[in-house]
Amino acid sequence: NFTTLPQYFKQHGYHTQGVGKIFHPGNSGGDDDATYSWSAPSFRGKEPISWDKRHESTIQPVDEAVTGKLQDTNIADFAVDWLKNRSTEDNSQPFFLGVGFHKPHLPFLFPKQFKALYPLSRIRLAQNRTKPAVTADVVLSGNFEFNMFKDIQNLNLTDV
Repeated sequence: NFTTLPQYFKQHGYHTQGVGKIFHPGNSGGDDDATYSWSAPSFRGKEPISWDKRHESTIQPVDEAVTGKLQDTNIADFAVDWLKNRSTEDNSQPFFLGVGFHKPHLPFLFPKQFKALYPLSRIRLAQNRTKPAVTADVVLSGNFEFNMFKDIQNLNLTDV
């Protein structure tokens, strides 16, 4: 058994609030350690794009005016609003606010207005394209996640 950082603060009288990806979702993260770590339910945000649509391409500029806000935009907005509300309340209880963003992570969804700031024609690959000598082989093996995307599947790559 172990004590998480927010759990420690909660045990010592702090109000604790989780926002976004603090613990890994799924089997390992379960309920975000809700019972032990958080004073209020965590806010995770939600991606406005369906699972199938997200797996069409590894890189996808998104028009948030059409789709709704991306998950990390919702997370940032929630955290800012939470702090604003906290500052207007008459509350002397100390707090711990844990905020975790999901990106960068596949698929690379981002607000489309950022594409103009970083045109692909101006992005240069690193000259040294070899793995560091101290990198474990497991770090660069499998490519399971990349292979879930249609744009990668269409390249017909094998053993990359």
